[in-house]
Amino acid sequence: MDEDLRSPVDSDSTVLSSAAYTEIGGRYRLLKWLGSGAMGAVHLAEDSKLRRQVAIKTVRAELSRSPEFCKRIERECVLHARVGAHQHIVTLFDKFEEAGQIHLVMEFIEGEPLQRILEENAEKRIVLPPATSLTIAAQCLEALFRIHAHGIVHRDIKPANIMVTLDDSGETSAKLMDFGIARLMEGDEQFATLTSTNGGGPGTPLYMAPEQDVFRAAALYGHSNRTAECARQSGAPAASR
Repeated sequence: MDEDLRSPVDSDSTVLSSAAYTEIGGRYRLLKWLGSGAMGAVHLAEDSKLRRQVAIKTVRAELSRSPEFCKRIERECVLHARVGAHQHIVTLFDKFEEAGQIHLVMEFIEGEPLQRILEENAEKRIVLPPATSLTIAAQCLEALFRIHAHGIVHRDIKPANIMVTLDDSGETSAKLMDFGIARLMEGDEQFATLTSTNGGGPGTPLYMAPEQDVFRAAALYGHSNRTAECARQSGAPAASR
Protein backbone atom coordinates (compact mmCIF):
# COMPACT_ATOMS: atom_id res chain seq x y z
CA MET A 1 0.00 0.00 0.00
CA ASP A 2 2.02 2.96 -1.14
CA GLU A 3 -0.83 5.51 -1.14
CA ASP A 4 -1.06 8.34 1.40
CA LEU A 5 -3.91 8.42 3.87
CA ARG A 6 -6.39 11.10 2.91
CA SER A 7 -10.15 11.28 3.31
CA PRO A 8 -12.58 8.83 4.98
CA VAL A 9 -14.84 9.05 1.94
CA ASP A 10 -13.38 7.90 -1.36
CA SER A 11 -15.29 8.74 -4.55
CA ASP A 12 -15.61 5.04 -5.43
CA SER A 13 -15.77 3.65 -1.92
CA THR A 14 -18.35 5.96 -0.30
CA VAL A 15 -20.64 3.13 0.78
CA LEU A 16 -17.85 1.07 2.32
CA SER A 17 -16.23 4.11 3.91
CA SER A 18 -19.43 5.26 5.61
CA ALA A 19 -21.06 1.95 6.53
CA ALA A 20 -19.44 0.58 9.67
CA TYR A 21 -20.30 -3.03 10.48
CA THR A 22 -21.18 -3.82 6.84
CA GLU A 23 -20.30 -7.42 5.97
CA ILE A 24 -18.50 -8.24 2.72
CA GLY A 25 -17.18 -11.47 1.30
CA GLY A 26 -19.62 -13.42 3.40
CA ARG A 27 -17.34 -13.27 6.46
CA TYR A 28 -15.65 -9.88 6.88
CA ARG A 29 -17.43 -7.33 9.08
CA LEU A 30 -16.11 -3.82 8.47
CA LEU A 31 -15.33 -2.04 11.73
CA LYS A 32 -13.79 1.28 10.72
CA TRP A 33 -12.09 3.18 7.94
CA LEU A 34 -8.30 3.27 8.19
CA GLY A 35 -7.30 5.31 5.14
CA SER A 36 -7.65 5.85 1.42
CA GLY A 37 -5.60 6.99 -1.54
CA ALA A 38 -4.96 6.54 -5.25
CA MET A 39 -5.70 2.83 -5.22
CA GLY A 40 -8.76 2.77 -2.97
CA ALA A 41 -9.78 2.55 0.68
CA VAL A 42 -8.51 0.43 3.58
CA HIS A 43 -10.74 -0.77 6.42
CA LEU A 44 -10.26 -2.62 9.65
CA ALA A 45 -12.49 -5.70 9.60
CA GLU A 46 -13.39 -8.71 11.71
CA ASP A 47 -13.05 -12.14 10.12
CA SER A 48 -16.12 -13.91 11.51
CA LYS A 49 -14.83 -17.38 10.58
CA LEU A 50 -11.33 -17.17 12.02
CA ARG A 51 -12.22 -14.55 14.66
CA ARG A 52 -9.33 -12.23 13.96
CA GLN A 53 -8.94 -8.64 12.83
CA VAL A 54 -7.71 -8.00 9.29
CA ALA A 55 -7.10 -5.03 7.01
CA ILE A 56 -9.09 -4.99 3.78
CA LYS A 57 -7.94 -2.90 0.83
CA THR A 58 -10.88 -2.15 -1.50
CA VAL A 59 -9.70 -1.18 -4.97
CA ARG A 60 -11.43 1.76 -6.65
CA ALA A 61 -14.28 0.78 -8.98
CA GLU A 62 -12.74 2.22 -12.15
CA LEU A 63 -9.48 0.41 -11.46
CA SER A 64 -11.34 -2.83 -10.76
CA ARG A 65 -12.85 -2.51 -14.26
CA SER A 66 -9.45 -2.15 -15.92
CA PRO A 67 -8.19 -5.46 -17.40
CA GLU A 68 -4.57 -4.32 -17.11
CA PHE A 69 -4.97 -3.28 -13.50
CA CYS A 70 -6.73 -6.56 -12.67
CA LYS A 71 -3.68 -8.36 -14.06
CA ARG A 72 -1.47 -6.22 -11.85
CA ILE A 73 -3.51 -7.11 -8.75
CA GLU A 74 -3.49 -10.79 -9.68
CA ARG A 75 0.28 -10.61 -10.11
CA GLU A 76 0.70 -8.88 -6.73
CA CYS A 77 -1.25 -11.66 -5.03
CA VAL A 78 0.68 -14.43 -6.79
CA LEU A 79 4.06 -12.90 -5.91
CA HIS A 80 2.97 -12.23 -2.34
CA ALA A 81 1.82 -15.83 -1.94
CA ARG A 82 5.09 -17.05 -3.45
CA VAL A 83 7.06 -15.30 -0.71
CA GLY A 84 4.89 -16.76 2.07
CA ALA A 85 4.70 -15.66 5.71
CA HIS A 86 7.62 -13.66 7.12
CA GLN A 87 7.88 -11.64 10.33
CA HIS A 88 8.97 -8.51 8.42
CA ILE A 89 6.53 -8.71 5.50
CA VAL A 90 2.83 -7.87 5.76
CA THR A 91 0.93 -11.10 5.06
CA LEU A 92 -1.70 -11.29 2.32
CA PHE A 93 -4.48 -13.69 3.36
CA ASP A 94 -6.97 -13.58 0.51
CA LYS A 95 -8.37 -11.80 -2.56
CA PHE A 96 -11.99 -11.70 -3.66
CA GLU A 97 -14.33 -9.71 -5.89
CA GLU A 98 -17.76 -8.43 -4.91
CA ALA A 99 -20.12 -5.83 -6.38
CA GLY A 100 -17.63 -5.01 -9.13
CA GLN A 101 -14.73 -4.25 -6.80
CA ILE A 102 -11.57 -6.13 -5.83
CA HIS A 103 -10.81 -6.66 -2.14
CA LEU A 104 -7.45 -7.70 -0.69
CA VAL A 105 -7.47 -9.21 2.81
CA MET A 106 -4.23 -8.54 4.66
CA GLU A 107 -2.64 -8.81 8.06
CA PHE A 108 -3.71 -5.88 10.26
CA ILE A 109 -0.71 -4.04 11.71
CA GLU A 110 -1.23 -1.74 14.67
CA GLY A 111 1.39 0.79 13.72
CA GLU A 112 2.23 3.60 11.33
CA PRO A 113 3.98 3.91 7.97
CA LEU A 114 7.60 4.97 8.40
CA GLN A 115 6.87 7.92 6.10
CA ARG A 116 4.33 9.33 8.55
CA ILE A 117 6.68 8.81 11.49
CA LEU A 118 9.47 10.71 9.72
CA GLU A 119 7.10 13.55 8.76
CA GLU A 120 5.67 13.86 12.28
CA ASN A 121 9.15 13.83 13.78
CA ALA A 122 10.24 16.59 11.39
CA GLU A 123 7.23 18.72 12.37
CA LYS A 124 8.01 18.25 16.08
CA ARG A 125 11.74 18.79 15.48
CA ILE A 126 12.61 15.47 17.08
CA VAL A 127 14.82 12.77 15.64
CA LEU A 128 14.55 9.03 15.12
CA PRO A 129 17.09 7.34 17.44
CA PRO A 130 20.02 5.86 15.47
CA ALA A 131 19.43 2.45 17.07
CA THR A 132 15.82 2.47 15.82
CA SER A 133 16.95 3.44 12.30
CA LEU A 134 19.44 0.58 12.26
CA THR A 135 16.84 -1.88 13.53
CA ILE A 136 14.36 -0.89 10.81
CA ALA A 137 17.09 -1.07 8.14
CA ALA A 138 18.25 -4.53 9.27
CA GLN A 139 14.70 -5.89 9.37
CA CYS A 140 13.93 -4.56 5.90
CA LEU A 141 17.07 -6.26 4.64
CA GLU A 142 15.80 -9.53 6.12
CA ALA A 143 12.55 -9.03 4.21
CA LEU A 144 14.44 -8.29 0.98
CA PHE A 145 16.60 -11.37 1.46
CA ARG A 146 13.45 -13.48 1.73
CA ILE A 147 11.92 -11.86 -1.36
CA HIS A 148 15.09 -12.25 -3.43
CA ALA A 149 15.45 -15.88 -2.32
CA HIS A 150 12.11 -16.52 -4.04
CA GLY A 151 13.26 -14.91 -7.28
CA ILE A 152 11.38 -11.63 -6.81
CA VAL A 153 12.52 -8.00 -6.64
CA HIS A 154 10.24 -5.46 -4.91
CA ARG A 155 11.18 -2.31 -6.93
CA ASP A 156 9.49 0.23 -4.63
CA ILE A 157 11.32 0.28 -1.30
CA LYS A 158 10.43 3.58 0.40
CA PRO A 159 9.23 4.80 3.82
CA ALA A 160 5.56 4.79 2.75
CA ASN A 161 5.80 1.04 2.08
CA ILE A 162 7.22 0.15 5.49
CA MET A 163 4.92 -0.27 8.49
CA VAL A 164 6.49 0.22 11.92
CA THR A 165 4.94 -1.45 14.95
CA LEU A 166 5.96 -3.13 18.21
CA ASP A 167 6.48 -6.87 18.58
CA ASP A 168 5.28 -8.98 21.52
CA SER A 169 8.31 -7.93 23.58
CA GLY A 170 7.69 -4.23 22.91
CA GLU A 171 10.59 -3.86 20.49
CA THR A 172 10.43 -2.00 17.16
CA SER A 173 9.33 -4.20 14.28
CA ALA A 174 9.24 -3.14 10.62
CA LYS A 175 7.07 -4.81 7.98
CA LEU A 176 7.45 -4.36 4.23
CA MET A 177 4.26 -3.79 2.19
CA ASP A 178 3.03 -3.48 -1.39
CA PHE A 179 4.13 -5.91 -4.08
CA GLY A 180 2.20 -3.92 -6.71
CA ILE A 181 5.20 -3.33 -9.02
CA ALA A 182 7.39 -6.25 -7.99
CA ARG A 183 8.70 -8.47 -10.74
CA LEU A 184 10.16 -11.93 -11.18
CA MET A 185 13.93 -12.00 -11.63
CA GLU A 186 13.61 -14.45 -14.51
CA GLY A 187 11.97 -11.66 -16.51
CA ASP A 188 8.37 -12.75 -17.04
CA GLU A 189 7.32 -10.43 -19.87
CA GLN A 190 3.65 -10.39 -18.81
CA PHE A 191 4.65 -9.11 -15.38
CA ALA A 192 7.41 -6.80 -16.58
CA THR A 193 5.12 -4.76 -18.85
CA LEU A 194 2.74 -3.73 -16.06
CA THR A 195 3.48 -0.39 -14.41
CA SER A 196 2.11 1.95 -11.76
CA THR A 197 -1.46 3.28 -11.68
CA ASN A 198 -0.52 6.83 -12.70
CA GLY A 199 0.85 5.72 -16.06
CA GLY A 200 4.48 6.48 -15.19
CA GLY A 201 7.35 4.08 -14.88
CA PRO A 202 7.40 1.52 -12.06
CA GLY A 203 8.64 2.79 -8.72
CA THR A 204 9.16 6.06 -6.88
CA PRO A 205 11.86 8.28 -8.50
CA LEU A 206 13.60 9.27 -5.25
CA TYR A 207 14.12 5.62 -4.31
CA MET A 208 14.69 4.11 -7.77
CA ALA A 209 18.13 2.91 -8.79
CA PRO A 210 19.46 4.22 -12.14
CA GLU A 211 20.02 0.56 -13.07
CA GLN A 212 16.37 -0.32 -12.24
CA ASP A 213 16.50 -3.52 -14.26
CA VAL A 214 19.50 -4.93 -12.41
CA PHE A 215 17.08 -6.53 -9.95
CA ARG A 216 18.75 -7.01 -6.54
CA ALA A 217 20.98 -3.94 -6.98
CA ALA A 218 17.91 -1.78 -7.65
CA ALA A 219 16.10 -3.00 -4.54
CA LEU A 220 19.15 -2.46 -2.35
CA TYR A 221 19.68 1.01 -3.84
CA GLY A 222 16.15 1.99 -2.81
CA HIS A 223 16.73 0.55 0.65
CA SER A 224 20.00 2.49 1.01
CA ASN A 225 18.16 5.73 0.18
CA ARG A 226 15.51 4.96 2.77
CA THR A 227 18.20 4.17 5.37
CA ALA A 228 20.01 7.43 4.53
CA GLU A 229 16.75 9.34 5.06
CA CYS A 230 16.37 7.81 8.54
CA ALA A 231 20.03 8.51 9.29
CA ARG A 232 19.68 12.18 8.31
CA GLN A 233 16.76 12.57 10.71
CA SER A 234 18.55 10.73 13.52
CA GLY A 235 21.57 12.96 13.15
CA ALA A 236 23.85 10.05 12.30
CA PRO A 237 26.24 10.46 9.33
CA ALA A 238 25.10 8.62 6.20
CA ALA A 239 27.75 7.07 4.00
CA SER A 240 28.13 8.87 0.70
CA ARG A 241 27.23 6.97 -2.47
